[in-house]
Amino acid sequence: MLKKILIVLASIIGLYFILCIIGNSDSRVERMIEINAPAETIKNTLYDFKIFQEQWSPYTKYDPQMKTNYTGTVGERGYKLSWESDKEQAGKGSLTYQYTHGDTIMNTLHFDDFGDSENYYILKQQGETSQVVWGMYSHTPFMFRAMSLFMSFEEMIAPDFEEGLKNLKKLIEQKNTN
Repeated sequence: MLKKILIVLASIIGLYFILCIIGNSDSRVERMIEINAPAETIKNTLYDFKIFQEQWSPYTKYDPQMKTNYTGTVGERGYKLSWESDKEQAGKGSLTYQYTHGDTIMNTLHFDDFGDSENYYILKQQGETSQVVWGMYSHTPFMFRAMSLFMSFEEMIAPDFEEGLKNLKKLIEQKNTN
């Protein structure tokens, strides 16, 4: 009897390892919007996490009362937004500005339960409008790759990015016309 239990257990573990081998090691989500404003105006808004949190974040709706903390100087490496919420959708984590290279702003997004991922914006001026891409790249640790076969990173993140970009567009275009 014990031998059968060990064989079943070993089979389940073996199957899980096979699923981890098959599962995605990397995930990327990107969404784009056109905004009627200069790229530099948009970039200055993207640097300020307080504006993000209070005026266009799609995540604030999950817990408008979450505790937030800002450290560092806007636009300087290490500037950080930290948040903590009792609500599962908001959770606990931080967003830290890393650098700007050309048209790309790079941040590190940290969720306490999921680790770090790269969160970025790419801005391209196109005449009087600017194209803004909001993206996230995440490396999946080996032991969690099996879950990627049953959960879609794209389906989980993309609707929030789309909502956030619409909020950003509305905010920027209203400021630009005043």
